[in-house]
Amino acid sequence: MSVNIVQNQQLKPIGDKVPIDTTLSSSSENAISNKAVNDEITRINNDLTDKYEWKLLGSVSGQQAIDFPTDYAEIQICITNANEPYLSYVYNFCKPFVQSIGMTSKYFGQGYYKANTDYQSCQLGMNMVGCYLQNLSAVGTNYTSGCTLTVYYR
Repeated sequence: MSVNIVQNQQLKPIGDKVPIDTTLSSSSENAISNKAVNDEITRINNDLTDKYEWKLLGSVSGQQAIDFPTDYAEIQICITNANEPYLSYVYNFCKPFVQSIGMTSKYFGQGYYKANTDYQSCQLGMNMVGCYLQNLSAVGTNYTSGCTLTVYYR
């Protein structure tokens, strides 16, 4: 853009050309700033969702095994029985611990004992590549065959 320069005076446009204002008004600055902040928050939320949201690996019945994915940081194993909802157990394991188990299956137990007529036991079999329900029983009754083992990962 060409302009006439007069000493000690402001720049004046030649003809009908108007100089471009390169400064932003405060409302424009706020809109751009808010958009940048919102874009960054969205990006961070998406990253966190990808890294920390539980994803369903799958479900199996009874004593069937399920293999772990290779790209996990944590595994959550849920054992449920549709007919006996009080028979529910959850196990959480981080990848370094699972990897330390190796290929020989280890068994992890949960349960309680109050009396001969009030007790439960759940045994989960697991090695570094997968897991399965070994046994779920309550008050002498085996519920293993009616159970569902569901695995989530993140």
